[in-house]
Parts: sequence; structure tokens; C-alpha cells
Amino acid sequence: MHGKVDDRRIERSTQIIQTGRRLFADRGYHNCRVADIARGAGMSTGNVYWHFASKEDLLHDILAESFAEQDALVHGICSRTDPVAVRVDMLFCEYVDYYCTHWDSVQLTLALLAHDGIALFHRLGLDVPQVGARYHPGLTALISAGRDAGILLDLPPHLLCSLMFSYLNGQAITCDRSGFSHRRDLTLAALRRLLCKPAGE
Repeated sequence: MHGKVDDRRIERSTQIIQTGRRLFADRGYHNCRVADIARGAGMSTGNVYWHFASKEDLLHDILAESFAEQDALVHGICSRTDPVAVRVDMLFCEYVDYYCTHWDSVQLTLALLAHDGIALFHRLGLDVPQVGARYHPGLTALISAGRDAGILLDLPPHLLCSLMFSYLNGQAITCDRSGFSHRRDLTLAALRRLLCKPAGE
């Protein structure tokens, strides 16, 4: 019996997180009420508060889940034993696909950073530099290896990483969900052209 109750609670919590993520991304975190999330999830406002103490508590879990997914993405690629060229291209492919499949998370994070900076993240107990420190060493090591192997431009690794995210974030800001997904191959080709050395150099 307890197992069924726990499963139901997890199912409800997941439903609230998914609805909150979508509504926060579509309407903006500050423009969205807990009542809106409850209505979108098909439950009472009290039910939402039973799972999450506040709107900020819900936002914390949404962002923490997003950071964990990106952490797993980078570590998954960096732990592979494929040739450097394969892993570098895999990094590009996986990140473009992440933006396609996690559009709401991307939009929400970019909007929060633009509106609140990292102050809101700190208030939520999310240390952005610390979050980055979990996967940046692996990411930087892979980018460094790609540069040293002559695959990527001869630039500092942190600058190459910044170029990659700046390009992807710029595309996410200027495109809508369907536009970004439809341009997936074009975005990937542009990312390769931006960061990789031209053939023959």
C-alpha cells in the first residue's frame, strides 16, 4: 500500500514539475501563479502546496533537475573512450539535441538570468559557479583535447566553450521551439563551422 502511495506522490510531483516548467517558460516565472500551475496540472492549489512549499521551492526543483541533466550529458560524453574527434562532435550533437528536447528548461533558465541575474539562483540555494564547476572541468578538458588535436580553433578552451554556449543561446533566443528543431542540422553545421578548424589547415 505504501508503495502505491509513494508512486502516486512521485507521479503528482513530476506532473507539477512538468507543468511548472512549461508555464514558467511560456509566461515567465514572475507572471505565473501557483493557481495557474494547479489548473494546468488538473489539481487543486492545495495539492500543489502539499508537494511544494512555495513557488520558489518548485522553481528550485525544476532548475536542479535541469542542471543535473546537463551534468549527466557532459560526464556521459567525457567518460567515453572514443577518439577525440568523435567525442567533440558528439558534444556538439548532444547539446543541440538537448536544446531541442529541453526547450522549456533552456528558455526558463535564459529568461531568469536575463531578468534576475544569478541573485535568484543564490536565493534558491543554487550556486551557479558551483554547479558549473561540476562539469566544466570535463568539458574544458575535452575542448582542450580537441584544440590540441587540431580539430578546434587555436583559442583558449574557456573561450571556445563560451562561443559554443553563446551561439546556442543566441539561437534559442531568436527562434521559437519549432524553428529551432527544424533548423537542427543547420544549427549543428554552423556550430561546427564556428568552432572547428577548416579542413586542410
